[in-house]
Amino acid sequence: MSKNIKLPSEIKNIKIISYPGYNSMIIQGKFGNKIFNYPSYFLISIVGDSLNITTESVQNSNKEIQTNFGTLYSNLLSIITGISTGYTCKLSIVGVGYKIENPEKDKIKITIGYTKPVSIKVPDNIKIKVINNTTIEGWSTSKQELTNFLNQVRLIKPASKDKYTNKGFEIS
Repeated sequence: MSKNIKLPSEIKNIKIISYPGYNSMIIQGKFGNKIFNYPSYFLISIVGDSLNITTESVQNSNKEIQTNFGTLYSNLLSIITGISTGYTCKLSIVGVGYKIENPEKDKIKITIGYTKPVSIKVPDNIKIKVINNTTIEGWSTSKQELTNFLNQVRLIKPASKDKYTNKGFEIS
């Protein structure tokens, strides 16, 4: 069982160092390095501008390995995209008097109808930019960490809880 992954043209400026005996590889890009570990029954080789994923032997071509092909492919492509271009996501707040203040060193302050503004600590690997007083944009090399952080912010006052007026946070 084999699968070739052709790398998109905008992310060809990455460097992949593979260690097949250790089932890991280091992916180096414009925004840093990531170590990617994979199961021992996969072999990943680099040929030109594509990655070749194969199973170790024909005996291991059972259903579990076939389903892990897709997961391995999406995780690897996610890391490559994050290292080379990064991920962005916007979070906007809807409501009269609701606002987001410019971030300090590692915190953002949100006025959302409570008696005091809510302060939220921003993780080190996420960069927050306030576009206007109702919209922030987050950037990170990890899509999962970025969406987890923005969902924590959104849970302060989600727009879905206030069904009639839709006041609160919306992720776009």
